[in-house]
Amino acid sequence: MHIVLENDIIYIPEIETQKLSRFSLTGEYLGSVGERGRDFGEYLELDGFSFDYEYQTGVEMIFERSNKLIQYYPHGSIKEVTIKGAADKNFDVNFLKKHGDIYIAAIGKAGTKIHDIVFLDSSGTIIGGFPEGYNKGENVERKGATITQGEVVLLQHVFFYIC
Repeated sequence: MHIVLENDIIYIPEIETQKLSRFSLTGEYLGSVGERGRDFGEYLELDGFSFDYEYQTGVEMIFERSNKLIQYYPHGSIKEVTIKGAADKNFDVNFLKKHGDIYIAAIGKAGTKIHDIVFLDSSGTIIGGFPEGYNKGENVERKGATITQGEVVLLQHVFFYIC
C-alpha cells in the first residue's frame, strides 16, 4: 500500500474495495476520490501508486491503468486525459503525470523492452519526446560488497542504474 500525504490530507488506497479514501491529520474521514466503474470519470482499477495531487489547483488525480488520467477538480468538474493512439494497444502506459499545462507519460512498446518518455498536450496528443541527440544511456549492473561471517553470507546487493 502507498499512503500519500498532500496538503494536510492523508490519502489511503483501499485495494480490496477499490476506493481512495481521504482523512484529516486527526483521522477524520473526509470522503473518497472518484468511483470505480466504466463511465466517464470512473476508474477500473486502483493500485497503491495511482494517485497524484496538484498544489496550485487542488486537483486530485488518479492514473487508471487503462491509460487515462482522471482529474477531479475542487469545484466538482472532472477531466480525463488519454494518450491518443493508446487504444490500438501498440504500447503500454506505465504512468501519466500532469505538470502545469502539459502531461508526461512513460510508455513501453508492447511485448518489448523498448521504453520512452513522451510529452502530451491537454488533449492527449504527443507533442514531443526526449530532445534530439539525448543519450538515454544504458542499464548497467554493478554488484555491491558481499559481507560474510564465517560460512554465512549476510548481505549482497545488485544495483541497476541508468548512466
